[in-house]
Amino acid sequence: MAALLRSVECVRSFGYSPVSFLSCLRSSVGRLPRRCAARCLTTLVSSRLFATESVQKQVQFSQPRFTRDVDGGGGGAVKKLDRALYRLDVEVRKTGRISLRDVQEIFSEIKGAGAASVTQSLLAIRCCGSLLPEELPKNRIALVTDIWNTLRSLDVRLDVSHYNALLKVYLENEHEFSPTDFLSEMESNKVEPNRVTYQRLIGRFCQQGDIAGASKILDYMKAKDLPINENVFNFLIQGHSRSGDMVSAKCILDVMRTAKLEPSADTYTYLMRSYAETGDIDGIRQAIREAESGEVFLLDRDYMEVLLALAASGRSEFVDEILEIGRAHV
Repeated sequence: MAALLRSVECVRSFGYSPVSFLSCLRSSVGRLPRRCAARCLTTLVSSRLFATESVQKQVQFSQPRFTRDVDGGGGGAVKKLDRALYRLDVEVRKTGRISLRDVQEIFSEIKGAGAASVTQSLLAIRCCGSLLPEELPKNRIALVTDIWNTLRSLDVRLDVSHYNALLKVYLENEHEFSPTDFLSEMESNKVEPNRVTYQRLIGRFCQQGDIAGASKILDYMKAKDLPINENVFNFLIQGHSRSGDMVSAKCILDVMRTAKLEPSADTYTYLMRSYAETGDIDGIRQAIREAESGEVFLLDRDYMEVLLALAASGRSEFVDEILEIGRAHV
């Protein structure tokens, strides 16, 4: 897979663009209107691959729940680490967030014990994402990098769940990294990527607006008969938007419906954030109306994501309007 992605990078270096990608897809299935170009993604992933069964909703902004580690040894240092993790568990359940001091304490306990179980190390990695809202992304990335390197030096067995947790932290912090190099590292360490790995790598390509890279992984998932869930569609909305193609971003909702997967509050939040990044207040209004007509209920956190995107893109003049809409609907 890493070799395939390297070939995509070579193609992109010769000027491969999202527009030419969609044109290429159209030519493979016949002449299609430009407005529905995104429907061509169904040629890459057949409907049998879509995860349409009733599954537990994976909310992009939800927090992971911790459990007490039971696979550690009986040493005093390990028991102390377990107690620290249990306190962290309680804090997350109560507030949905933790402090940097809490994570640093866990990290110190791991270094003091000179070892960590699979579960303990996994939780330490997960702590460096959205659970640390008061820390800047660059500080969270520095922390998880330090934790990762320490776990490697302690010869902790890092399996695919650890790599997937690291990917999630990277995505939550919009950390710049090469998906190709990430896969190469997994391969060199004899760790086999799974469905979640590929989905999150699609997320990274889409954060970069790299539809060519995302489509290559989609094609690979099709060959491996791996299902595509709602998160991938949400990533594709972001990917098309950041490639400058909001028409195709909006058409992803039609692709979802074709796959018998109804857009959720997360889907509409991704769409609204994409409109916010481009300063399209009319698009945000329309997305809110569509969600309401489809009986999709947006939460306060969804509106907060839109507000953050507006502020980050310098569109503060629309903040008051979205606040009023949020108050009226929540």
